[in-house]
Amino acid sequence: MSISDKLFYKAVAASRAAKNGRDGAYGIIATTPQLARIKRDWSRIAGEPIAVEQQRGVFIGSGSELGVMRLLHKYLSTGGVWGGTEVGSVRVDKSPMRGWYFSLRT
Repeated sequence: MSISDKLFYKAVAASRAAKNGRDGAYGIIATTPQLARIKRDWSRIAGEPIAVEQQRGVFIGSGSELGVMRLLHKYLSTGGVWGGTEVGSVRVDKSPMRGWYFSLRT
């Protein structure tokens, strides 16, 4: 790797850190087993299968309108604490590409 490449990657990392207000981190990064547990737990709460993915520290669960509303209700009933950890924000919306989704920012 050349010096210019190293400087470029360092600048990108600094830009991301400034954008996020953190040291280059995007919140919690889950491992594959952790994502499987989240999928299992969210599917149990929703009462139906929920597809779970993670993008930059945001967990996104896709499912039916009723399923994601059940996840939102569970979140709101805990007072903003999920799994013993206070989380940043939550959102429920409908996307033309994904359908109904529940997003949880860590």
